[in-house]
Amino acid sequence: MRKLTILFLSLSLPLLLRAQDNNKSATDTTDIGIKFYQGHSWQQVLTKAKVENKFIFLDCYTTWCGPCKEMEREVYPQKKVGDVFNAKFISVKLQMDSSKGDDRVVRASYPDARYIESHYGISAYPTLLFFAPDGRILDKTTGSRDADGMLSLAGIETDPKNNYYRLVEEYQNGKKMDMTEFRQLAWNGMRLGDTAQSQKLASNYIRSLTDAERYKKENIEFMSDFTKNSKDPAFAFFYRNADSIDKIENNDVYAQQLIQSIIYKEMVLPFLARIKNSVGEQVVWQKLADEIRNKYNQFYAERVVIGTKMSWAAKRKNYKEYSSYLVEYELKYGQKTGDNYDFILNNWAWSVFTNTDDSSQLNIALSWSGQAVLLNPGSNWIDTYANILYKLHRTQQALLWEEMAVKLAPGAKEFEETYKKMKSGQPTWPQN
Repeated sequence: MRKLTILFLSLSLPLLLRAQDNNKSATDTTDIGIKFYQGHSWQQVLTKAKVENKFIFLDCYTTWCGPCKEMEREVYPQKKVGDVFNAKFISVKLQMDSSKGDDRVVRASYPDARYIESHYGISAYPTLLFFAPDGRILDKTTGSRDADGMLSLAGIETDPKNNYYRLVEEYQNGKKMDMTEFRQLAWNGMRLGDTAQSQKLASNYIRSLTDAERYKKENIEFMSDFTKNSKDPAFAFFYRNADSIDKIENNDVYAQQLIQSIIYKEMVLPFLARIKNSVGEQVVWQKLADEIRNKYNQFYAERVVIGTKMSWAAKRKNYKEYSSYLVEYELKYGQKTGDNYDFILNNWAWSVFTNTDDSSQLNIALSWSGQAVLLNPGSNWIDTYANILYKLHRTQQALLWEEMAVKLAPGAKEFEETYKKMKSGQPTWPQN
């Protein structure tokens, strides 16, 4: 399997945005498209927007991002886009990565780029940020847009009816909202980083639900998003009604995963920090299990401790031990049905394949992989199945399956290289 990877890159100093070293101080980069306000600090951008009573559009891009380049080439130069954005926005571009070819102006913007990245949670590109004239963030969206998509965004972001802060103020002044509006307002607050307000809105919403309303799928998912600790209003609901919630979500571990994540944060991490290496490992795990059992029950004591052992082994780079715990954990507590089950099975199988030579574990991984292929007979899943067969020394079968993966994905060099390695008897898994 070749996993799809989202690249994550990770103002204090002036936010100097891309400009030419020849001191061309013009604010535009195209004749008829969006005129980007360049070579100025973020504070200057905020001041200009406030003085001119304009919104701010900030394009966060990287030098390696194909969709970013496509928007720069195909969308921003269009007259209809420029007409709207130049009238309503101070438009700015900010390079989020660094490269050897960066000029002095871009290099000077690095600290401010890191601020924007961390403060607004930028992790995919392009990310498009929109701000009100007073500097408060209105929206954050990722991915490229065509010209019409940009015009649609401009309309949405400048419409007072969509202004999160205005809607919060109206709610605080007693405006009644239906359930959909209330949920959306809390979600928007969370997305925009207004954590305290969004959590308060969510708590009010959750407490207002009737017993029957709590079991609606949209409300379960809302409560899940806003249940971060054991004191949150929906925690007890997930803990006491896990099986019913799982059925509604078509995921037989939906509630249990949420409870486990909170136990891990509230009990496991402080426990590990407290005991460090002061006692033997076996005693450590038993002590942790006892604490969890005393507060919750035996099920979560066992589930959380096995999961912790798995994480502990991975942290110490003991991948064979990690694989052993992974198999134990997924057999006992892993998802068995539901959406994306083929993806989950394939990931388990690939993880075991890359981390162990143990034939019993590999055979379990092969069964997971086989189920994934039955559910979704695509090239990635078939490649995983072939690789596990190969590691189990079932070479002829492996070649047949890998050949199928190659045929299903013509031009996929990774599969072709794997096939060649299998034919020549070379390992297809990572070598230490």
